[in-house]
Amino acid sequence: MIDLHAKLPLECAAWLAFVRSLPSAATGMAAPCVAHHRIGYRYSQRRVSDFQAMPLLDIEHKTLHNRGVHTFESEHGRTEWEMIARTLLEGIRLGVLEVNTKRAKELA
Repeated sequence: MIDLHAKLPLECAAWLAFVRSLPSAATGMAAPCVAHHRIGYRYSQRRVSDFQAMPLLDIEHKTLHNRGVHTFESEHGRTEWEMIARTLLEGIRLGVLEVNTKRAKELA
């Protein structure tokens, strides 16, 4: 069983560099992006893992923080988690993140 509350490594500079190289997760626009770390609905200052980041244009990032997650999600038709999942899947598709198939079979 997958533990959804397992701790991910907090920092990974190489992953953040990759995230910033992608087009915006909200609009798909290709421009210099920033790596937005998930806010979710935690409303706290706790830091989340770099693996819970997604690319956003700077203006989108400012809009998200100024107008709130709920508004941002409704305007873009997907949740923060969906955009983060797409970012992770792109990392897997491009070979940046790798699946250890041998280990996955052992645990299955």
